[in-house]
Amino acid sequence: MGKKSDDDTAVILKKLGIICPSFYAMYYVVVVVLALAFGLECDDKDSCRYYRLPFYFDEDDFRPEGADLALVAWLGQVVVFLLSTALMYYVVASTAKSWDYACTLAFLHLVVSCAMNASFPTNWVWWVTLALSTFTLSSLGEITCYARDMKDIVVEHSAEQD
Repeated sequence: MGKKSDDDTAVILKKLGIICPSFYAMYYVVVVVLALAFGLECDDKDSCRYYRLPFYFDEDDFRPEGADLALVAWLGQVVVFLLSTALMYYVVASTAKSWDYACTLAFLHLVVSCAMNASFPTNWVWWVTLALSTFTLSSLGEITCYARDMKDIVVEHSAEQD
């Protein structure tokens, strides 16, 4: 039996099966840490909506200049997409596939966010943040995988050339 390539369906599904839960686990950890850092209180049932923070996209709930909750939602998305570079490096481990997995992750996040809110995002800040975060994740994933691949190439130089 030959070696499976990165294009095999089983390999892609296995990597997506690792990346997607890891992405959302990391997302929740980042959101909780940011919520605690910003001192967001959980006084009653309505204000304790941390479980929905990764899926906020309304204009009042997602913006960098907003209240603490909106800032945590925005900053959480930016930070988790930056940290997901590690997933691209260790799980995807392919320069050519980083873009594919980054776009799949962003599309999945869009679908899950729409399902959680039962509406479609119309906030331009959310769309710009998602697009730039996806581009950044893809680029950093490609760069880190490329740097790792280049370490394996040994170039020998001789002091004397004949």
